[in-house]
Amino acid sequence: MVTRNPHTRGALITMVLLTLTGCSTLRTHQLHYGGTDTLLRLNDPAAALQQIQAHTPPQKDQLLHLLNVGMLQHWNGEYQASNQTLERANTYFEKQHTHRVSELPLRIILNDNAADYAGDDAEEIYLHIFKALNYIALDQPDQAWVEIRRIDQKLIQLQTKYTQAYTDLPYTPETFTPPENHPFHESALGRWLGMLLYRNDGLWDDVRIDHDRLQMAFAKQRELYPFPPPNLENFNQTISSKHVRLSLIGFHGRTPLKEAHALYLHTEKNLVLILNTQTDELGQSGLTGWNAIRWPGIDPGLHLKIELPRIQSRLNEIAYIEAQINQDPPLRLQKIESLETISQQIFKHRQPLLYIRTLTRAAGKGWAFQAGTKPLTEEMNDGWATLTRLAVGTLLSQTEHADLRTARFFPATTSIGELILPTGTHTLQFHYYTADGRLLQSDPPRTLNLQPNQLHLEQAVYLN
Repeated sequence: MVTRNPHTRGALITMVLLTLTGCSTLRTHQLHYGGTDTLLRLNDPAAALQQIQAHTPPQKDQLLHLLNVGMLQHWNGEYQASNQTLERANTYFEKQHTHRVSELPLRIILNDNAADYAGDDAEEIYLHIFKALNYIALDQPDQAWVEIRRIDQKLIQLQTKYTQAYTDLPYTPETFTPPENHPFHESALGRWLGMLLYRNDGLWDDVRIDHDRLQMAFAKQRELYPFPPPNLENFNQTISSKHVRLSLIGFHGRTPLKEAHALYLHTEKNLVLILNTQTDELGQSGLTGWNAIRWPGIDPGLHLKIELPRIQSRLNEIAYIEAQINQDPPLRLQKIESLETISQQIFKHRQPLLYIRTLTRAAGKGWAFQAGTKPLTEEMNDGWATLTRLAVGTLLSQTEHADLRTARFFPATTSIGELILPTGTHTLQFHYYTADGRLLQSDPPRTLNLQPNQLHLEQAVYLN
C-alpha cells in the first residue's frame, strides 16, 4: 500500500506558481525602446526605426511591432514600406474580429500579457489615417479613398467589439453596469482628409457632406474634442487657374503610455475588499481608500496584490505650429484632432472591463489555489497555515502584472491649415512653439513646385 504524502499537492501547486512567475510572457518588456525618445527629439526617425527593427518580438507582440515599425517608416518618409507594414498590422486586427474567443482562456486564466496584443481601438482607426496619408504622398488618391472608407467600417465595428467584450466576461458584480456605447463614432481628421480628396475630384456635394460630419464630430463627441473646430469657411473658395491650394498638416507630441497601478485584495466570506494605492512624486506608496464587492461563494483569508494599467500622458513641449511661405507672415495651424485625448477617453471607457476581468481572474486563481492548499494547511498549526496562505498569495501576485503594451509612435496632436498661392516655386518652413510663445525648433526650408490640378499636402512633424 502506497501512502500519499500530504504535502505533495501543495508542493505541486508551488512548482506551478514558480513556473508561472518565472515566465517572461506574463510581463511587458520595454527595454528595446530605450533611446528612441531622444532619437525622435533629434529628428532622427531612421535611427529609431533601425533600433526597433533590430528587435525580434515574441509572436504575441507581432501586431505591436508592426504598428511601431509602420509608424516609424512613415515618419522616415518610407511611405510604400509603411503601407505594407501597416496593412500587415491590419490583418492581425481583422483576425482578432474572427478569432476573438480563442484568446479568452489566456486572458482569464493567466493575464493579458500572455495573450496576443489586441491593440488599442484608436490604433486600429489611425493606421488607416496614416495609410491614407502615405497614399497621398505617393500620389495615389484612389488608394487613399479606400483607407478613408475603411475608417467608417472600423468605427462601426468598434461598437460591436465594445459590447461583446463585456458579454465575454465570465462574471460581473451585481452592481456593475457597463457603458452603453463606445465613445468614438467619428474622426474629424478622417473627415478632413475625405474633404481634400473629394475637392480634388470636384465632388463639391460630397465635400459638404463630409464637412457636416466633421462638425458633428465636435458637436456630438465633446469629451473627445474639447476645443473649437477649425475654421474651414474658405475650403470651398473659388480660385483662378493661376492659383493653387497648399494644404498643411502638422503633428506633434506622442500618445500616452501605460503604467502599472497596484491594488491589494483581501477576502472575507462572500466579500472582496479592494485597497487602492497611490505613489507620490518621491516614489512613496500609500493607501488612498478602499471599496468592497459582494462575491457569493468566495472564502475568507486570501491576500493578493494585482496590477491594472493606468494611462499616463507624455511631456509635450509644443503648443502650436506655424507655417511660413517665402517671407510672408506665418500661418498658425489649427488643431483638428487630439489622439492623446481620444486615447485617454477610450481607455477611460474600457477601464471597467479591465478592472472586472483582472479582479475575476485574480480571485478565481486565488480560490482555486486556496482550495488546492486546503488539505495541506489543515494539517498545520494556525501560524504555519497562515504563512502558507500568505506565500500562495504572494506567488499568485507575481502572475498579475499589468499589460502595459501600447504602440509608441503615434502623434498626440494634429493641426491643419491651408494657403492659396500662385502656381510656381515657393519656399515653405515650419516653426514649432511652446505655450509661452518660445520658438523651440524650425525645420529646414523646403522648396515646393506647385502646379494646378494636383493635391498638394505638406506635413510637419515634431515628436518630442
